[in-house]
Amino acid sequence: MSAPIEAREVSLQTATVSIQTLNVNGKQMTLAVFRQLPIITDHEDDPEGANLWGKVLYEIKDQGKEWILLEHSGRLYRRRPRFHADFEARRWVQEVSHELKYLQHAGMEIKRAEKEQELLQAREALSEAIAIVARTRQVFHSLPQLFIAV
Repeated sequence: MSAPIEAREVSLQTATVSIQTLNVNGKQMTLAVFRQLPIITDHEDDPEGANLWGKVLYEIKDQGKEWILLEHSGRLYRRRPRFHADFEARRWVQEVSHELKYLQHAGMEIKRAEKEQELLQAREALSEAIAIVARTRQVFHSLPQLFIAV
């Protein structure tokens, strides 16, 4: 059990906080303008030569709440971080595993050998997807957070 904190042990201190805001032509970017930025949907990697500006944490209905702001060929874009790249691969592994169990019980050895090979491929795809998610998380969390006027 911890001892109570004595009031004489406590003090108030002023801290300085610095935030980075997005500005367009000298005015703070609004969420309405941010929503108009084109979305890059190629989730594999950022385009060659892309410059990551930072992360933006604002929810846009049916689109998500975590964004990466990037510049490519002199233009600004937004994209979703690929935090769930492993979802499809996990589902593939589960489906193939289920089919493999069925074939094993049904005594279909030839089909079973084919499914075992497919399961190996699915597991490799899952490993790659997990690595992509880990890299994405690392990059996302290292980016400065940018603030937008609501």
